[in-house]
Amino acid sequence: MFTKFILVAFVWAAATAAIPLTSPTATICSGSLDPPSGCEDIPVASADCINLVGGLSFFNKEISNATVPNEFVCAFYEAFGCLAMDGFDVAVLTSGAWDFSLVNGTDGEKNFNDLTSSFCCKRWTDDEKCGLE
Repeated sequence: MFTKFILVAFVWAAATAAIPLTSPTATICSGSLDPPSGCEDIPVASADCINLVGGLSFFNKEISNATVPNEFVCAFYEAFGCLAMDGFDVAVLTSGAWDFSLVNGTDGEKNFNDLTSSFCCKRWTDDEKCGLE
């Protein structure tokens, strides 16, 4: 019995060690998603605001398409700092692939192509703030 337990524990440890622990990613593109053109995968494990500066500055005001990971919601903002000055400068997207020429804004469907300067993603079930409440 003890040998069986050791064997099961060893097999479980080996199987879980082979599975890479990666953070969920949102894909942002300055071009198309399919085929990919000008795309970058961005880790979105927490509800941190991602400003499109530094190494991501080439995406500032250039995002045309994005993929939001399963069980996530992302808000894309015209302003840096994930700040919405009014309901017209944010697009809130759920899991799936999105063409920014027609996305969901807090004021209805809108063209958000080439407007994003920052974004924030969180799991639907998380209580973390992401500018979405």
